[in-house]
Amino acid sequence: MKKIIILFTLSLIFFDCSKGNEPIGNSIKIEQDNTSLYPNQTYDIKAISNLKITYSSENNFYATVSNNGIITGGKVGTTNIILDNGIDKKIIKVTIISSNNLYPDPVLDFGCSESSIINKLGTPYDKESDSYGNYIEYYNAPITTYGIYYFFSNNQLVNVRIDVKINYIDFLNLYLSDRFILGDQTAYGFFYQNALISSEPTIDISVLKFTSYGINYYYVTYSPHKSSLNN
Repeated sequence: MKKIIILFTLSLIFFDCSKGNEPIGNSIKIEQDNTSLYPNQTYDIKAISNLKITYSSENNFYATVSNNGIITGGKVGTTNIILDNGIDKKIIKVTIISSNNLYPDPVLDFGCSESSIINKLGTPYDKESDSYGNYIEYYNAPITTYGIYYFFSNNQLVNVRIDVKINYIDFLNLYLSDRFILGDQTAYGFFYQNALISSEPTIDISVLKFTSYGINYYYVTYSPHKSSLNN
C-alpha cells in the first residue's frame, strides 16, 4: 500500500510540474517580462501559446522585434514589446543601456523651469544672467567636458549645451551614436536627431567645433526640433 501511495504522489508532482510549463487555455506565457540590452544586442523572447503570437514594438527607435520574437536593441531608452495572439496580450519592457557614457545624460525637459532642473540635479556650479536670458552650469564631468549648461528664457528651458574637450571627439561620436540618429554632416559640424525618420524628431543635437581663448572644444547643443515647438 505504501508503494502505491508513493507512486501516486510522484505522478501528481510530475503532472503539476509539466502543467506549469504549458499555456492555460489560449493565454500567452512568457519567461520574463523585462530585459536590458545594449544597442544592436539581441534577445530571443521565450513565449508559448496555443495560438500564433504576433510581435510588435511600441517604438522602433529604442528596439525592434522580428516575426520570430527576436528583439534588437536600438537607441538608449525604454520601450515595450507587445505579444498578441488575438485573445491574450503580454508586454515585455525593454531598456536599452550604453557602455559609452562620456557625460551624464542631460535633462531635456524643454519648457520646464529653472527650479525644476535644480530640484533634479542639485545646486549648480554657477549661475549667470544677461539680456538674452540666464543659464545654470554643472561641472560634474570635469575629465571630458568644460561644463554642462542649461539655458532659460522667460524661466523656460530652451536648450542645453555641453562643452566637450576636443581630444574626446571619438568618444563623443560613440556616445551620441548610441542615443541618436546621425543626420547631416557639413564643414561646420554634424547633426543628430532623436527619430528614425527625419520628419518625426522632437530634439535636434548639433556638434560644432569652437575656439575660445586659444582652447579648442566642441559645442554639443540640444534644442527642441522646430516643428515640435508649434505643437
